[in-house]
Amino acid sequence: MPRVAATAAMRPAARKRTSTPVSAVGRRALPDRLDGPADLVVEIVSPDSVARDRADKFYEYQEGGAREYWVVDPRPGCQRADFWLLDTDGTYQPVPPDPSGVYRASLCR
Repeated sequence: MPRVAATAAMRPAARKRTSTPVSAVGRRALPDRLDGPADLVVEIVSPDSVARDRADKFYEYQEGGAREYWVVDPRPGCQRADFWLLDTDGTYQPVPPDPSGVYRASLCR
């Protein structure tokens, strides 16, 4: 699995938020949500919701305009991390780690 330089997590505003937006700054950070899409979302795949974590949420965040999206799968035998950036057309494009296997969030570059 690639090494990552930063992590974050958040859920769409329509559902109950159970994690913390780490890129919320200034007026975007409201007490219970972000005003506008997240800069970075990290989804950790759960054994009981693999299809939702790998497919449904991908499209939810893409449609919601989250600029960068990571999916980390820690399950034994399935360990991997995938990274996407939203392009100018609003479609996620896969982004590979660098040659040494490290991925840095676009916010950290």
